[in-house]
Amino acid sequence: MEIINNLIQKIVPNRSFADIGPCFTVVHEKLSIAAAAGASSLTAIDIMPKDHPSWDGLRDRLETECTMHSMDLLDYVGDPFDVVYCSGVAYHQPDPFAFFSKLFEITDHHLILKSLITPLQIGEFNLPNGACVFMPSLNKKDRQVFSEDWKEWLLGWEAAGLTYPIEWDMNCRNWWWLFTVESLTSFCTLAGFSVVKIHLVSEREVIIHATVNNFRHLL
Repeated sequence: MEIINNLIQKIVPNRSFADIGPCFTVVHEKLSIAAAAGASSLTAIDIMPKDHPSWDGLRDRLETECTMHSMDLLDYVGDPFDVVYCSGVAYHQPDPFAFFSKLFEITDHHLILKSLITPLQIGEFNLPNGACVFMPSLNKKDRQVFSEDWKEWLLGWEAAGLTYPIEWDMNCRNWWWLFTVESLTSFCTLAGFSVVKIHLVSEREVIIHATVNNFRHLL
């Protein structure tokens, strides 16, 4: 996506870069963009098992060294990164505040967060601006309303917990949440980030650029 690529190219030269969740649809990884822009180091963190073929696909796309961690982000222990890119991960977290707090912990300068979001109107439901829909809490009838709406938008993609029911447990990484733009922004702010810019790509997709402390002057 051009917005993300341009931002990475602007802020990443001579800085460490981490891509959180690059293994699902590997073609959307941003490590190769950061490498071409002159990142000082590359790191990939993804919950995919280390023997999953996506890791080989990721290696095939990169022409430079990249440290790869097959783990839940919450289990990562190590130095923070100057620039962190995270796409399509937040709504899979049972504890979003723990997740955003971890993002803040591993980010030294810039966070680029890309996420799907929910429109404020879904069928008969009119959500307030700051709402989060907690999928396990919906009864069968209400979940069906959200399921049918998202099935149409996802164009055949299946989303566990959203487009079909599952047995929930705290270790699964399915669709726990539907966030609004305002709720995502609030999680960033509460975790300690300063939101620089919100790019509303569509009514169901957003890119949030946030910084730690007062690093806006580095833009």
